[in-house]
Formats: sequence, structure tokens, C-alpha cells
Amino acid sequence: MSNSTFLRRQSILMNPKAPEAEKKVAALLYNDKTDGMASKDLHAVAALTFNQNQAELVYKVLGNALDPNNNTWQTLVKAIILVDHLVRAVVCYQHLQPRYPTEHPNF
Repeated sequence: MSNSTFLRRQSILMNPKAPEAEKKVAALLYNDKTDGMASKDLHAVAALTFNQNQAELVYKVLGNALDPNNNTWQTLVKAIILVDHLVRAVVCYQHLQPRYPTEHPNF
């Protein structure tokens, strides 16, 4: 892990005022594991994006992780995998929405 990636991870995870959404995404992206990310963690982050306030925090950390000048290639790959999962989660959510209004118009 590069020094800047380590410092970014520590600054987010060790900050008691950092929101939980930000900590969860940082822990997922900036960890030392090389075996990938668990699907339950990806689903948990995707669930955060359906709340506007938490989504902004998720996208802020994700945007920082996608900067190739300040991150390792492992962090970039994890960030791309997370973006892919978020896009698929939105597509699945939209597919599951009812196509017809739940209330019938009054005639």
C-alpha cells in the first residue's frame, strides 16, 4: 500500500467524526486484502446509495479512490469493481419497480 493510500485510509477510519458511510467505503477500498471484496460488503455500500446524504459520502470517497495519481492499482481496481456493482444495483432496482401505478385513477 502506498504511503498516501495508507494515510488516507487512516485519516478516515480513525476520525471519530467521520460518518459511518464514509468509513465503510474507505474500509472496503483501502484495505490490504488482495482476495477481493465480499458481495455482502458491496451490497451494503449499494444500499447506502439509496439515501441522498449517504450517497454523496459514498461518491466522495469513491471519487478519491479513482484518482490514479494518489492510489495504488489495487485501490483503483477495487473502486472500478465498486462502480460496476453500484451501476448494476441501480439497474436491478429500476427493473424491480412496478411499471404501472399502484393506485388506479378514479373514473
